[in-house]
Amino acid sequence: MEDLELISLLNECNKMSVLEVSNYLLGKMDYLSRIKSDKSNKILKYIESFVWMINHAGNRRPSYVSDKDYELMQKSFAIIYRNSIIH
Repeated sequence: MEDLELISLLNECNKMSVLEVSNYLLGKMDYLSRIKSDKSNKILKYIESFVWMINHAGNRRPSYVSDKDYELMQKSFAIIYRNSIIH
C-alpha cells in the first residue's frame, strides 16, 4: 500500500473514537468492495487488517502487513484508544 493512502486513512481515523472508527471503516469497506479494482482491493485488505488489529487491542497483525505499516497502525490505534477514553 502506498504510504500516503494509509497515512490519509489513519489520519481520518485519528479524529474518532473506536466506535466511530468502526462505523467509518465499515462504510469505507462497503464502498471499496463495490468498486472492485486492484487498488480498491489492496486498500480494502489494509482496512480489514486495521479493523482486525483494533479488535485485538493493537497487539496482532496479519503477516502481509509490513513493519512500517504496522508501526503507523499502532500509532493510530493509540490515538484512537485515547480518543475513546476521553469520550
